[in-house]
Amino acid sequence: MRWSGLAQDPLKSLSEMGNLVYLNLYCAYDGESLAFCSGWFPKLKRLFLGKLDNLSSVEISDGSMTNLTYLELRELWSLEAVPEGLGYLRSLQHLYARNMPRDFAAQLEGDRKGFVQHIANIECV
Repeated sequence: MRWSGLAQDPLKSLSEMGNLVYLNLYCAYDGESLAFCSGWFPKLKRLFLGKLDNLSSVEISDGSMTNLTYLELRELWSLEAVPEGLGYLRSLQHLYARNMPRDFAAQLEGDRKGFVQHIANIECV
């Protein structure tokens, strides 16, 4: 999906690939929000969201991506709030945030720390 620059949220269609274990959405979507609904991506282990310039909201529902172990967020300049739904990703072991807005990084250690306290390894560079 890298560099595809889609105008519509691709997640509903992609969620129908029940055996998907890796998803890279680098420069793949020009919209403002992504929603991961309950039951979607049951086998996904690694998710990479990068350089989605207009992305200002990520919603993660309880029961979504139940086997996700690694999440990388990179250069999401419009995403200033840590998604509350990170708390639902109970299997998440590693959160890597690189070149994110200053407010995002501050929230990881501040008022939204409760959403990520279960994650063993958090890197914010």
